[in-house]
Amino acid sequence: MTYLQGVVLGIVQGLTEFLPISSSGHLILVPYLFGWPDQGLAVDAVMHLGTLAALIVYFRRELVGIVTGDVSRRLGVLLVAATVPGAIAGVLFGKVVET
Repeated sequence: MTYLQGVVLGIVQGLTEFLPISSSGHLILVPYLFGWPDQGLAVDAVMHLGTLAALIVYFRRELVGIVTGDVSRRLGVLLVAATVPGAIAGVLFGKVVET
């Protein structure tokens, strides 16, 4: 992957992550449309980690407030409750989705 390809894919990831359509699908579609080789799962994972890092930086004050208890405890409980079903589905159906 060239530097330009990485930049383009990073921009695509950043713009499409929060849309109600698959950013992972875009990371597959863009190289296909440009005739680039498949970047592989590792690049997709790194793109998602970059998104996570950006979110942590952006919401750092809110996250610190949740961890230290300065913000309503209810928000932390709701965040955990919203995460658990996705984690369970990932564990149960991860192999099915991969195939």
